[in-house]
Amino acid sequence: MERRFNLIDEPWLPIVDVGRVSLREVFSNSSYRALGGNPVQKIALMKLLLAIAQAACTPEDEPQWEALGTDGLARHCLAYLERWHDRFFLYGDQPFLQMPAIEKLIAERTRKRLLTAKTPGKIVEIEATGRPKNYGAGFYPDLPSENNTEFSYTMSARELSDADKALFLVSLMNFAFGGKRVESDLVSLGGDALGNRYTAPAGPSLGGWAGQLHCFPLADSVLGSLWVNLLTRSDIQGLNYWSEVGTPLWEKMPASESDDVANAYRSTYLASLLALSRFVLLKDDGLFYLDGIRYPKVSDGWMESSLLVDKTQNPFKVKYVDPERRPWRELEAMLAYNVLGTSKGFECIALKVGVSRLAEKFGFFSIWSGGIKVSSNSGDQSVKQSDDFVESQVWLHSDLLGQTEFAQLQAEMAVLEDLAKVVYGCVAAYYKALKVDGKQTAQEAVHRFWQMCERDVQSLLDHCSNGEEHRAVRQKLRSGFMGYALRIFDQLCPQETARQLEAWAKSRPRLGKYLKEED
Repeated sequence: MERRFNLIDEPWLPIVDVGRVSLREVFSNSSYRALGGNPVQKIALMKLLLAIAQAACTPEDEPQWEALGTDGLARHCLAYLERWHDRFFLYGDQPFLQMPAIEKLIAERTRKRLLTAKTPGKIVEIEATGRPKNYGAGFYPDLPSENNTEFSYTMSARELSDADKALFLVSLMNFAFGGKRVESDLVSLGGDALGNRYTAPAGPSLGGWAGQLHCFPLADSVLGSLWVNLLTRSDIQGLNYWSEVGTPLWEKMPASESDDVANAYRSTYLASLLALSRFVLLKDDGLFYLDGIRYPKVSDGWMESSLLVDKTQNPFKVKYVDPERRPWRELEAMLAYNVLGTSKGFECIALKVGVSRLAEKFGFFSIWSGGIKVSSNSGDQSVKQSDDFVESQVWLHSDLLGQTEFAQLQAEMAVLEDLAKVVYGCVAAYYKALKVDGKQTAQEAVHRFWQMCERDVQSLLDHCSNGEEHRAVRQKLRSGFMGYALRIFDQLCPQETARQLEAWAKSRPRLGKYLKEED
């Protein structure tokens, strides 16, 4: 195959307010503010860039990390990319993150099937199974099933550019949906017999159930964010989750899913940044698609620095994406455990390492959380009904990490939680008075309440400090939150008949106590 479309030279990686850029441009331009794409793409790209950074210049300890700086990181990464330039071609004899050998496996399977074909129609059917699979929309890290019903543009097949294919490929490696879309009825590169109904496990970053939540502390630039998320060798050894930093896949690809290279790679830190959960080969207008290296679950000891994990549980428990509970609502708990050192909570290595760095070096910083919620049915994962991408980003001042400011944040979040409960209870009481099941409507009311509160959460975080000015803003915000609660109640609880008006008057929230701050 012709060697073309090099990821170092060609624009393919989405940047907010800029568009597509190359890997060389990412490490050359300090003005790039943030990664673009959907939440899964953002996570996958962040992990890829971190894998390049860790391979180029993993510092020994914190003093070396500090001395490196964003400029030093950029120089090392650019030099590294030039040294390994030949391994970043999307096509050719050593295509990026691809396994050319699987084409022969599928060709051999097709040859054997044709030997049993007895009709022209069967021959055509078998030959079709030997051709590359369709990308579908390329929107999710998954291929379409053969009997998909298309409900939206996210499911409609489209022609992907090479840039789109590169982005899809990177997302697929960590977040591939589990299921039967992989090639089956053959013997894998490692010698395993894959039956005709073989089901591949999900990519490790997605997880084996509903979709895991990921979290990164971020600076005001892509380079700054990479620098603060860079682990030192001392970190990696001290955490004791990984055997070593590891050798990146573009330097040394395994020959199968279970050879010595694959087994060694699986336990390294780089594997947690860039998995190889599928063996693929881009070919013509599609791709060959086979199960790849199989990774353990979090409950078995697998760890990624961006996951939120409760280690007090046995086995470990990971936090999943919940579209009904936006990640910013977890901010207080995230900071309490990972930054302020409370005894219970979900640990996030990226937050524990990065937030203190950001607070010291930048003053202002952000916490980004996101992922995708999926459904599982008979071994297949897909996006259905209320499933969706989820992400939130909040900006914080280092002052918020002070004892007084954080206590104020806890108080304000407690008020919001109380208001949400009041909204639920009052809507439910209204419909109970009318002898109607109001559970679903009450849940909808709470969902709307949190959606409306999200507009003001950044302002709330900006004003958790002492002082009359901050107190006045908090009072105004509380008044606004109360207004949201009353507006939602009025919208969902009609007052057209006498019975409705009576139920409305009895059930309408009384919220005056929430205007008063406790000293």
